[in-house]
Formats: sequence, structure tokens, C-alpha cells
Amino acid sequence: MTTDFLSQAAVVPGLPDGSKLLSQAFSVNKGVAPGIASTGEGFAVFQVTDIQPAHAPTFADYKSHILDDYREQNLPQLLAQKTNELALKAKSENDLAKAAKEVGATLKTSDLVSRQSQVPDVGALASAAPQLFDLSVGQLSAPINTGRSGIVAKIVDKQEPTSDEIAKNFDQTRESMLDQRREEAFAVFITALQDKYQKEGRIRMNVKAQSPSLLGGRGPI
Repeated sequence: MTTDFLSQAAVVPGLPDGSKLLSQAFSVNKGVAPGIASTGEGFAVFQVTDIQPAHAPTFADYKSHILDDYREQNLPQLLAQKTNELALKAKSENDLAKAAKEVGATLKTSDLVSRQSQVPDVGALASAAPQLFDLSVGQLSAPINTGRSGIVAKIVDKQEPTSDEIAKNFDQTRESMLDQRREEAFAVFITALQDKYQKEGRIRMNVKAQSPSLLGGRGPI
């Protein structure tokens, strides 16, 4: 492949790590014999075909970058706007498929999923869209924004777990709930004990040491 002109700090398209390749490329002249550089997952054979002195880009050269930056900056707002538009149309027309076609959205149907499921374009339902499990069959969801996608869902089927499935998972669920309650109770116990000892003067807390330093960390000030 032939790249565009690259700076020494650029990312080489298609390579996991092009830093060594660029470092070597900037140390040789145009047209010299091909070199070899490690790319993180293997090796690349490269040759410098042209060199261009560093210069400020013209508007024509940088126009595409400006457009990309503008789209990226406005993407969250545009995504929310389109998702809200889809939700309003689907609700007013009571037809999600028709509304999706009108706004240019893609209609997809999933298999039966649980709260712990991972759904393409949505992610983990337990964190991204737990409200879906409160809906009835045929009901439309409010707009769901995952940050990467905007979604309006319609529940087409809903199945409650059978008694056998409940019995099968009972012990696991009980232990999980007990662990959670133990952690909560222990946290309450520690807090109450700490307050008691402080009031009795049996312990003293160094508040300054507990507070994060305002000047700590790395980086320029």
C-alpha cells in the first residue's frame, strides 16, 4: 500500500504500531533500498518514495479534516435528535417499521434475551437498557442512547421463567443476594463503629491525609 504524506507522530493505516517504521523512515533519504521495521504483530517492509518539507496546510488540504471534526463534534446531538424523531414517529403512527423507514433507521429483531444478555448495537441490557424489561408486549420504548447508537425498541414477545428455571437458579440467586446484604451490613457496622470510637476519643482520623492532594499526579501545571 502507498500512504499519504505522514508526520513522524502519525498513525500508519493498517498497522497496530507504526512508530518504529516512521522512526526509521525519517532517518533515510528518498528512494533508498527498502527497510524492515517491527509493527507490533509482525514486520513491514517499507520504502520512502517522496519527502515533503513540513508546512502549514492550505484550506483545500485540510477541508476534509475540518468536516470530519465537525461531524464528530455534532454526532451526539444529531444522534439524539434522530432517535427522538424515530420515537415520536413510531408512537404517533403506532408502526415502528414504517417510522424506521421514514427516518432512514435500520430495523432489527433479536432473539429472546435476558437482563444479562449482550445485544448488538445496544450492549449489556442490564446497564444500557434495563427499562425494556418493564414494558409489555407491543409497547414501544422511550429513546435509548448508548453513546454509540440511538435505539427505539418494541417488545414483540415476553416469556416469564418457568418454575423449573426458577428452582434451578434459586441457590445461585440466594447466595448472590446474601453476599450483597453481608457487604451492606458490614459497611454499616464499620461506619457505626468508627463513629462510636471517634465520639469516645478512642481513635482520631487524619482528615488531611484522607483528602486527595490538589498538587498530586503527573502532568503540566
